Order: sequence, then C-alpha cells, then structure tokens
Amino acid sequence: MSSVPGDLAKGHAYEKLAKKIKPEKVVLTKFRGSTYKPIIHRLRLHKKSLPIIAIQHGPMKSTTVFYTDFPKDIPSNLRTNHIRKTPTPNDILIEGKIAKDKLKKEGYSEERLHIIGPIRKEDFSSFIKTYNKKEIVEKLSFNLPEEKKVVLITPGMDDFQYLLPDSFKALSEKKDFFGILRPHPSTQEEALKLISKLKEQHDWGNFVIGVKEDIYHLLAVSDINISTYSSCGIEAIAMEKDVIWYDIPDVSTPSPFLDVPEAAIRAENPNQLKEALDSAFQKDRETQLRREKGRKLIDLYFNGLDGKVKERALEYI
Repeated sequence: MSSVPGDLAKGHAYEKLAKKIKPEKVVLTKFRGSTYKPIIHRLRLHKKSLPIIAIQHGPMKSTTVFYTDFPKDIPSNLRTNHIRKTPTPNDILIEGKIAKDKLKKEGYSEERLHIIGPIRKEDFSSFIKTYNKKEIVEKLSFNLPEEKKVVLITPGMDDFQYLLPDSFKALSEKKDFFGILRPHPSTQEEALKLISKLKEQHDWGNFVIGVKEDIYHLLAVSDINISTYSSCGIEAIAMEKDVIWYDIPDVSTPSPFLDVPEAAIRAENPNQLKEALDSAFQKDRETQLRREKGRKLIDLYFNGLDGKVKERALEYI
C-alpha cells in the first residue's frame, strides 16, 4: 500500500510515480479531486483493478468542481454514468454527513462513501479538551495585547483578495480588537504580497501575521474567527469560539455554513463585518442559539468528536 501526498499531483510527478511503484492499494491523502485525476489515471494504466482510497481534505466540493470535463448543466439523475467514465477513487473517507450528502447528489453510491470524522494531522477532539491557552500564548512568535479581543482571520484558498482588504477596513477602525492574519497555505505567497500593500494603506498596529504558528494554537488564543469556506470555522465552533461567516456575494464557495447558517454570524461587506464583531460579544439569546446550532453543525460536519478517527480510517484502509 502506498500513501500519496498532495504535492505529488503537481507537475509530472504522477508519471514518475506510476513507473516507480507497483502498489496493491493506494491511499490519496489531501484529496481535492481535479489535481488527482491524472494520478489516478496513470496508476490504473498498469493495473485497472487497482484499489484507490481517497481521504477528504477541507470542505467537500461537488464533482462538477472535482472534474474539469464534467458538464455543469448535466441533470443530477444522469451524472452517475458520467462519473463511472472518469477516473475516480474506489472509496472516499469523509468527515461527516454534509460531505456524504454532497457526493451522493453527484452520483456516488453510498457504499463508496465512509464517514470517519475530522481527518487531521493530530487528534483534534483530544486537543480541544486538553489545550492550555496560557502555555500556547507564551510560545507564540508575537505578543498578544491582553486588553484587546483577538480576531483570527482565515481566508480560503480562492478568496483572500476579498477577505483580507475587507478585514483591514473593519478592524483598523476598531482599536479594541487585534487581528491575526493567517493566509491559506495554498495561496500564502500571493496573500502576503497583498498584505504588504495593505500595510501601506492602513494602521498596522492592530494586526500581526501568523504563518509560523500551528492553526490550532491560533484558534486557541483567539476570541473570534472570521472564515469563508475553510473548515477552520467549524473547528473554531468546536472550540466554542464565535465565528463570523464572511459570505462574499461574488464568490461561489462550498461553505459548510450553508447547511446550518445560524451557527455563525453572517456578514457580506465591511460594514456588516464591523457590526458582526460587536454582536459577537453580546451574550444574549442569539449567542445561545449559535451555540446550539454550532453543536448541530459539528455533528453533521465532523460526525461528532469521539476521538476514534484513526481507528475508523485504518479499518477502511
């Protein structure tokens, strides 16, 4: 059995891989879909019956996004036959019911979809129960002002050019807030260039860039998370943080908040973002409702948090 990291799907690495190994089973980690289409195709050239298992990475997009040659206007009841003609994994290990429902609508049979819970580099359910905020703060590469509310800003892969400028506008006028900017790893270089330009236009004293720290540690020291479609927002809810879902009208994203929108505070522009920052700290009935809906979203997205993800993954693999 071979584990195939996401980087191997870049360039022509998959061609070299297919020539070097003759596996009995392949596990595709960080499965995004379209980037793996060629690697699945190449691997199966030498063995058509090769079992391939994919592991979900991030919010599950539909197969219309996974496969670039998939006709976007094809009726859902006709998609199954088309999917059979494309190089797809035999089985997909997914995080929860939300991902499962999305893929079932695209024509994947239920037997191929296996819910195992949040697939992370460490046991997330264990971390949220045992982390020590004070110890994490002491290890940060930057100082946190004790008197300010900390806001973690986590753009998705394709929307940093919207979220970062709008967050700057909203937070630069609020001196009682402190922003940590954490670009998505896939677009970090482009995001940092944009941040450099934004620093020339706004007061930088209220912000810091957090690219060296573990994302869980940044969530642990934050009071609020501003998220778009990244699963970081779901992790923040699991840690009982307030989440502002920045729903950008011009950007179509597979946001997990679409399934339980009441779990987060929704905003669509900088003015609404400023209002959302204020309402996040009003301990009222809406706050209680967000907590209740947040627990529902955790159950749907992460299949709860029972700490048995590894056992279920190994069982299927």
